[in-house]
Amino acid sequence: MSDNTEATKAKGGKFFAVEKVAWRKACELGIPAAMAYLVLARGTRKDNRTTKWARKAVGKRTGFKRKATKEAVQKLLEVGLVEDKRTIEQKKVRRSRPKYRLVRFDTDEAHKCRSALIWLPNSIVDAADDEVSPIVSLRTTRNPLALWLFVALYGIHDLCEEGGLPVEMLSLSYRGQVLRDFGQFNIIRYDHTDSRVPTWEHYSTLISNEDARKIATQLEADPEDLMNDALRIILGKGLIQWIPHLHDSDEADATALFSFNSEPQTGQSKNPEKDLFRTMQNLMTCIVDEEHWNVPRDHSRYCVAVHRDVEYASLKCVARLRYQPRTKMTDAWYAQTNTGCERHRAELLDLYNKING
Repeated sequence: MSDNTEATKAKGGKFFAVEKVAWRKACELGIPAAMAYLVLARGTRKDNRTTKWARKAVGKRTGFKRKATKEAVQKLLEVGLVEDKRTIEQKKVRRSRPKYRLVRFDTDEAHKCRSALIWLPNSIVDAADDEVSPIVSLRTTRNPLALWLFVALYGIHDLCEEGGLPVEMLSLSYRGQVLRDFGQFNIIRYDHTDSRVPTWEHYSTLISNEDARKIATQLEADPEDLMNDALRIILGKGLIQWIPHLHDSDEADATALFSFNSEPQTGQSKNPEKDLFRTMQNLMTCIVDEEHWNVPRDHSRYCVAVHRDVEYASLKCVARLRYQPRTKMTDAWYAQTNTGCERHRAELLDLYNKING
């Protein structure tokens, strides 16, 4: 079940939704109109359609000048992506605030994913921790396909089942070498051996063949190459993180035992994955050489404490979108992750304390 399925606005949820078809149409109008659409969607009420946010909110959150903001919103109105629900009388009133409503296209069933909503965190528009917001960061690339793909990936992002994006679509694989045993663990060094990158089969779940052909014709390039270029931009902007997951085997039905992370997830005050990583690193500094435990920036090596009874342990780095919507689904994932991480961390911490008295 993906993160955007059965999403229910929790207390303080801080997320919003866009329709897949509408989002694709907005991106066809160019980056300014697409960004304006996201800002208006961010300002919607519980129905995820009605918004009192208008040009001022768009300008504030995109950095566009007044003229560019006006043109972007006007484009959305002209093509029917947004409607102004004020009456004629209301529009005549000076300084009357617009009351926009996002138009839905869910009656179009030409593509099986089109009627679905994509649930997005407010922080991709508002920014978090005094950072530049993702949409502003992507604006500087002048690549509307990268902006479209960034949002579209949230539609297949599945924390509970995958830990992020589908492993068969985008992930890093490793080969393990046992360095030594220690207590109830084997200390295993994992070296990067293979990378999975998306093919058109994966991208076709996000976009119709008709739209792909349109893009390819306009840009005179292969659709798959265009998508992978857009993905590289998103990765380069740090909007996707690589999160190591230890599985009980490398088979398709393998179970993830725990995950860890050398970087905190934006917006979370408590990060069990980072806590586990720090504890594991502290232990490694006591029992193996630095050449094994020091993690390179390219994620090419990890040193992991693995229970000896997990005979076929396998490590994979899962691609996870950095910013997360706070839904009931993500809350369930967080609780599940916290349990697995804390259990493993407690055992490692016990060993570390014994070593250091």
